Amino acid sequence: MPLMGRFFTREEDEARQHVAVLGYSLWQSRLRGDPHVLGAKILLDRQPYVVIGVMPRNFEFPLLPGHLNHSELWVPVSFAPSDLEQSGGWEFQMVGRLKPGVTFRQVQADADQVAQEIMRSFPSFLATVHISAVVRPLQEDTVAEARPLIQVLFLAVCVVLLIACANLAGLLLVRAIRRRREIGVRLALGASTAALLRQSMLESLALSVTGGLLGVALAAIAIRVSINQLPENLPRISEIGLDWTVAAFAMFLAAATGILCGLAPAFATMRTDLNESLKEGGRGGSSGGGHARLRSTLVMVEIAIALVLVAASGLLLRSFEKMLAVALGFQPDHVVIAAYSLPHQQYGSQSDVNEFNDELLRRLKELPGAEFVGLTSVLPVSGLAGSTVFVPEGCVSPQSANMSVASVFLLRGSYFVAMKIPLLRGRVFTEGDKEGAPPVVIVNHKLAQHCWPNEDPIGKRLRFGTPELKTPWLTIVGEVADVKQDSPDVETREQFTSPWDSTKPLSALLARPPI
Repeated sequence: MPLMGRFFTREEDEARQHVAVLGYSLWQSRLRGDPHVLGAKILLDRQPYVVIGVMPRNFEFPLLPGHLNHSELWVPVSFAPSDLEQSGGWEFQMVGRLKPGVTFRQVQADADQVAQEIMRSFPSFLATVHISAVVRPLQEDTVAEARPLIQVLFLAVCVVLLIACANLAGLLLVRAIRRRREIGVRLALGASTAALLRQSMLESLALSVTGGLLGVALAAIAIRVSINQLPENLPRISEIGLDWTVAAFAMFLAAATGILCGLAPAFATMRTDLNESLKEGGRGGSSGGGHARLRSTLVMVEIAIALVLVAASGLLLRSFEKMLAVALGFQPDHVVIAAYSLPHQQYGSQSDVNEFNDELLRRLKELPGAEFVGLTSVLPVSGLAGSTVFVPEGCVSPQSANMSVASVFLLRGSYFVAMKIPLLRGRVFTEGDKEGAPPVVIVNHKLAQHCWPNEDPIGKRLRFGTPELKTPWLTIVGEVADVKQDSPDVETREQFTSPWDSTKPLSALLARPPI
């Protein structure tokens, strides 16, 4: 529920009304937490929007795991017919709440049926295209990328806990051995074995519970101190805190650990021989064969667990080393990025946008520390690169005889040089590759080898869209090395790039805020 105000209504969405809901941080930072903000007007793209609500402090939607983007303001989508015709509805995700009694299996079956109906409506030249529906719980989709890391950390903590248990059991065992004469005297005075066993277990339990309380207190302090130092791409970072259920579970583990660690000295107490303990006490004492074997067993268990932890740490470091060795296709060192968007009211035409971009690039080049500058619609390794269908001319690959799918993005300026992306063949874009000039593209090595294996792609042509669209042919003028657009462990996709304003349909299809 909103902290103040309300959500959008269906009428406001369909009527394209200018209303907005603010995030808590935006309300506090830009509007100083004004309690009378409801009904006030704010400017978005130089258009007035009426504030109708404020969300709670920890509200975060949409959840974008692995990205630094956080939403602080929401407006209705308000699709126009032209918007639906342009995007086809493929670049949006749907979120819904299941009714009571409805399972994810039923939802997946319904979504699969919808996908089948969509494919049955495809024209004949799309007969080989297959789409599938993916339905996942929102919680699973949010933590999917962070879950493997958390699981590895949890296993490492479990191993460290086992080592600590072995250490504590060994220390308590040594303490029990040194107290053999005291135990013998108490047994001689009539103390029962059960009483000594309870004493040993309570001492161990008190030690572990005290350590557990201290650990929970230190964890609470560490969370408050270090939460601002955590990576911003962790999902739901604002909700990280000390949960009382987790604290109770930690105390349960501490108690269980104390009981487990108290078993060794307890068994040592039960096996104490009265006569031997009194004699050994007079001679200075000895550990005894049984106790020595138990102590040696604990040491061996501790060493074995430590070896497992060291081996796992070595494998993790080896995996990290291999991840760093993955060729990204570019060099991020000494590169500064920034994103911006222009108000549509002032920059309503493509020529106005191009003029602004050209002036921005010119001024950036004059900065003392700037060597090369450029614009791109999508950054590498961002996972935001979209895909489009394209038709390669004279493709010799059977799988791409009619059309293929590739990631497409727009460029302007000296982007390839600034990112140090190797040029394998041909040339990069020049000032002459603008609107009115023959449309050109630059492809990556994987696309060139897939469509024209062992051939020079320079001079070849392709066009985006399906064969029936009859879009303009784009001439290939360059081939660059493969660049990772997704995670480094994801296979590189086929890509081609176009100058920002050379092809109007392509620019409209891929219009994004410049970076």
